[in-house]
This record gives sequence, C-alpha cells and structure tokens, in this order.
Amino acid sequence: MTGKEVISIVIPVYNREKIVGRTLESVREQTYRPLHLVLVDNNSSDGTLRWLEAWKVANEREGFRITVVSETKPGAAAARNRGLREVTTDKLVFFDSDDEMGRDMIAAGMEVFHRNPDAEFVYWRHERECMGGGVRRSHFTTGDKMECHLVHALLNTSSYMVKTEYLRKIGGWDEDIRVWDDYELGVRMLLPSVKSVGIDRMLYTVKSQEMSITGTEFSSRAGEWEKALDKIERDIASSGCADRDRLLRIVDYRRIILAAHYAKEGSREIAGKLKFTTLSGERLSCVRKIMLRFAYFYTRHGGRGAWLLLSRFI
Repeated sequence: MTGKEVISIVIPVYNREKIVGRTLESVREQTYRPLHLVLVDNNSSDGTLRWLEAWKVANEREGFRITVVSETKPGAAAARNRGLREVTTDKLVFFDSDDEMGRDMIAAGMEVFHRNPDAEFVYWRHERECMGGGVRRSHFTTGDKMECHLVHALLNTSSYMVKTEYLRKIGGWDEDIRVWDDYELGVRMLLPSVKSVGIDRMLYTVKSQEMSITGTEFSSRAGEWEKALDKIERDIASSGCADRDRLLRIVDYRRIILAAHYAKEGSREIAGKLKFTTLSGERLSCVRKIMLRFAYFYTRHGGRGAWLLLSRFI
C-alpha cells in the first residue's frame, strides 16, 4: 500500500442498526486499499450509534481507517457535510447506508482517475433491486450528461467519485433541501465546464425497501420535492450556460411528472395546483404545453418513459 492514494468514503446513517451491516461489509470487502471510512450518525433514536462504534472497534485495521462522528441537525445533506469536514484526502465517495458496493467499485473509479488526472469526477452505473421483484438498471450517458441527470438522475448519491476540492468549491450539500438533495448537487456538479469521465458498468446495488428515508411515494412530502426543483431552477438560471432555456424547460417537465405522480397517488388537489403553475409559465410555447399535458396524463395513468416520446419537443 506504500504510495497508494487514500480514498475517503462518507456514509450518513439514521436508524439503520438492523441493516447497515451489509452496507459496511461491502465497503470492508473493497479490493482497493487504503480507505478512510467516515460514518455519520444523524441523531438516530435506535442503537445505531453504539452499533457503529462497535463495528469500528471490530474492523478498523491498517489500510482501513474508520471515523465515527455525530450530526444532530436532521437531514442527509447535513450529515454528509459533517462527514465532508472529516475528509483530508484528495478524492471521496458518498454512499447510502442501505446500498451495497460491488467489490471493485473504488478500484474502478481510481483506475479511471489515474488515466484522467484532469477530471473533476468519475461516475458509474448501478442496478436497483425492486421490492416487487426484478432488477432495473440506471440510465447512463457520456454525451449530454446534464439532460440525462435532469431526466434520470445520472449523479445520484453513490454514483461517483469526486475531487474533494471541487466539491467544496461548488458549496457541498445544500442542507435546506431534505429530498432530492443529491439531484440538486448533481446539477451544480455538471453546470461548470469541467471534465468528467463515465464508467459504463454496474458498480453498486440499490436495495429498494419500505423503510427508505425519503419514502416510497411522493404525496406525504409534497412541497419538499418542489423546493428542490425550485433550487435547481435557480442554479440553472444564474449559471449563464448556453442552453439554459432548454434546461429550464426540462425542469418544467420534471414538475409535470411530479404532478402526475401526485395525481396517481390520489392527491388531485396538489397535483392540479402544480400542473396549473407549471403550464402557466411564460417560457413554454403552446406546442410545449400540449406535450407536457400529454406527459401528465400518460404518466398519471401508469405510462413510463414519457421523455422518450417528448424529448424533441422540449
């Protein structure tokens, strides 16, 4: 390990005493060393903090340093920023406490960084094990990354390795956003004209489950999703990027899809208000408003993949 670069992994943990073990085992089994694992207990009400401290004692060794800290401010963004303050390495990875790393995830990221030292971040794919059975693979592109992210969340929490200085330069995690905070951060990562390199491989697995922190539906947190989209709109509007208007229209598309999910869940009043507000926007032509209405009804009635049908009109 002499001369090899240390990589930090930051994992926020909230009430995960019974399931975080499999995530940590996947970190421990990484083929790459040395690693610095930063575990942030986010004010858990169960025995998570004690469990993490015991796991540190049992598993810390040369080449695998473990730091356990606490963050009492609620929210994953606050916990991730707390972990970020512990990072002294050049590069880091954020990971969720209910996902599992493939054994060579860190090694694959470092290999690409070694070939592309001028890149600010490296990103990869994942697969999702659905609660009802079956596996879904994440979207991926090395082309229009911003479009792919706005539509499909290309850069979710566990999908990249980033240079620590770059992440700090763009402001880290927005602690005022309680859902889709990784979605918003991904937009800020992509807005500057910096180099990033994609790895077209499934390097980790998302385990869908009932006890997801952000929930398995939208209506119970209505207003919070919109807050994230509003912040993303401000990020894009103030960026001065050449295709700003098109990106803002994609944000409108995401609002319409969100409204459709509200309606599908039976929250018709919330859905109607969001749909009306979105379609009243001055940046939408008559044709685009018609297309967004189609996307709303298509998605509301169970359709998937509306973007494939509408992308050329947005």
